[in-house]
Amino acid sequence: MEPSIINNFIEKIIGAQQGHIHRFYEIFSARGFSLELDKTTNTVRLSDDSHAEDGGFLEALEDINYK
Repeated sequence: MEPSIINNFIEKIIGAQQGHIHRFYEIFSARGFSLELDKTTNTVRLSDDSHAEDGGFLEALEDINYK
């Protein structure tokens, strides 16, 4: 899939004004992940009521070159 298609999709959903962390938060929250966004530190973490396997999935994403 072309990066421009992905970028256009993301911008259409959440707007181009937000930074990478805010985009991540909006997209994965929309996909059903229970996340918390700490706006003072720009840190996204799983909420306490998240499913146990969600953490493993998000950790695996760190090792995938999706950009």
